[in-house]
Amino acid sequence: MGSPETAAWLMTPTGRTRVGRSYSSEQRPSKGRYMDRLPASLKIAIWYCGGMWLLAILAYTTDSAREIMIICGTLGLIAAFAEWRAIKK
Repeated sequence: MGSPETAAWLMTPTGRTRVGRSYSSEQRPSKGRYMDRLPASLKIAIWYCGGMWLLAILAYTTDSAREIMIICGTLGLIAAFAEWRAIKK
């Protein structure tokens, strides 16, 4: 039988030792750095969504007025849009 090097070369005609996703994958980011690889718009959307969940939980637990929560949500949306526009430029 042929050597393992020949078999690997036949499986990858380009001569690479790895193929597919494993060839182009980078090392995992260090702990706490997972959001650094996301696009800026997705980061803003995630933070906005998380903020809205916290706002909803706070409103539910404190039995707050609906109008105050709508105002806070609108202000959060305006702030997220302003941050997105600032990062985009």
